[in-house]
Amino acid sequence: MQYNKNTGIQASCGVDPGLRRGRLKPRWIPAFAGMTWVVTVILFLFFPLALSAVEEKTAFIPPKYEKQIKEIEHYLSGFKTMQSRFSQISGESGEVSEGTIAISRPGNLRLEYLRPDHVLAILNGKELSYYDYGLDQVSYGTIPDTPFEVLLYQSVTFEGNSKVADVVEDESSLSIQIVPDMKNEKEQSKFTSLSLVFAKNPMVLKRIIRTDALNHSTTVFLIDPKLDAPLDDDLFIFKNPRTFGERHKG
Repeated sequence: MQYNKNTGIQASCGVDPGLRRGRLKPRWIPAFAGMTWVVTVILFLFFPLALSAVEEKTAFIPPKYEKQIKEIEHYLSGFKTMQSRFSQISGESGEVSEGTIAISRPGNLRLEYLRPDHVLAILNGKELSYYDYGLDQVSYGTIPDTPFEVLLYQSVTFEGNSKVADVVEDESSLSIQIVPDMKNEKEQSKFTSLSLVFAKNPMVLKRIIRTDALNHSTTVFLIDPKLDAPLDDDLFIFKNPRTFGERHKG
């Protein structure tokens, strides 16, 4: 049994037991690398918040927040692709990881941790492919929990199985805190809050903070995110490094 402290993935005989039969139970990124991956993303089913457009509207949006919330929804729903460098801090261990992320909506994610451990995760629709360069190990699974999942939806609305708990605004920043609908027991078991922090003028997503049911927080800082840049479809196709000659890269 091998354990990667940054990805949180245990591996036996080359395959994480949690990934067998399509199950993924790692803690993405240091919750995704420190990942509390932490790949429990790389790559935060889609996010328990169920932030995608849904018909059932159970969330209560305080009237005083309506303008800010609409601005945030417009931003999060207004792009097709995103590319960014990121740094991630695991609140449980304090470890810092760095990497790159590419998103093509809906549902495509390429998450590559470069430091301290080199791991690659590609989500193409609902299938996750994961390669740990240090272990030379390929694993497969289904969509895990990750702070990035809110960015994978075609559109985002906070009316659904989540509630707006708080909005804070000053001259240079705007933040929103989302909590699950406590009537939904499944949501309770996944997370306790998700906070998104934006710079203003122009609006840019700068930080994502996800706290799980054990009160472990993962903070992701997006560095120079680029929206709607052309992305090659091949970025979201997993090419086994054992076959394509990229083993032990980095």
